[in-house]
Amino acid sequence: MNGFSLRRTAMVGMIAMLASLSLGCGGIKTGTVTGKLEFKGQPITNGRVVLICEGGDHPVLNGEVRNGQFKVEKVPYGPVKVTAMSYVTKRNKVPNMPKDVIEPGMAPTAEPGTEAKAEPLAEGAGVVLPTKFGTPETSGMSFEMDTSEKTVNFDLKP
Repeated sequence: MNGFSLRRTAMVGMIAMLASLSLGCGGIKTGTVTGKLEFKGQPITNGRVVLICEGGDHPVLNGEVRNGQFKVEKVPYGPVKVTAMSYVTKRNKVPNMPKDVIEPGMAPTAEPGTEAKAEPLAEGAGVVLPTKFGTPETSGMSFEMDTSEKTVNFDLKP
């Protein structure tokens, strides 16, 4: 083999390797999940959903529940188990708090790199979920991620 064909072979090998690496990283299909979370027909005012994904690299993703609505992005295709929690918000003024700190009971809504703003959480409002909804084995919530945009609604019962 002359030097040109050796370099050409090495170059083709490098291109093939890079192509296979890019397929491995970007080959996992993901989508966005939106939905409702209610307990006995009442929307969860403030809370969190956790998605335990069995697809892709098996990530655990979470999203805020506000007024019964949630949204989680980049959920890999495959089976997903869901857990949920709710919380009751209390706002207590803290004396001498620096101006750039978000006050208790306020949810940050700013995009990264922009000025922090805060939206008040519903104080004192909320449905307290039983602890069984906090573990994937007992929550009874799951779905199959099989499309780029999926809507799932959970009306939890005690």
